[in-house]
Amino acid sequence: MLAAWTGSMHNRKVSAVADTFLCPSIQTAEDYQLQIEHAGLRIRCREEITAKVMRTWEICLERSRKLRALVHIAPRGVRDFVRGIGTILEAYRSGDLTYSVIVAEK
Repeated sequence: MLAAWTGSMHNRKVSAVADTFLCPSIQTAEDYQLQIEHAGLRIRCREEITAKVMRTWEICLERSRKLRALVHIAPRGVRDFVRGIGTILEAYRSGDLTYSVIVAEK
C-alpha cells in the first residue's frame, strides 16, 4: 500500500509543498501506478482521498493560530512546519495537490 501526496512537480504549488516539507519530489498518482506495475505488481485499487485528509491540515492550522506565541519561540523546524500548513491547504484547495492511496498485490 502506498499513501502519499500526489501531484506534478511542474506545478508551482506542488513544488512549494515538496520544498517546504523536504520531499525530494512529489509524483503523480499515475507515475506511482506505472512504477508499481513496472515492478510486477497488480493494482487492486487507487483512490484519491484529499477531501478526507484535508480536515487534518485545517485542524493543524487552527491549533497553530491558537499557539502563535509559542510557535514564535519554537525551534526553526517547528516554525517552518507551521508556515507550511497554509502551503499544503492552498495546494489541496486548488486541486493541484492530492492525497492518494494505491493498493497493489503480487
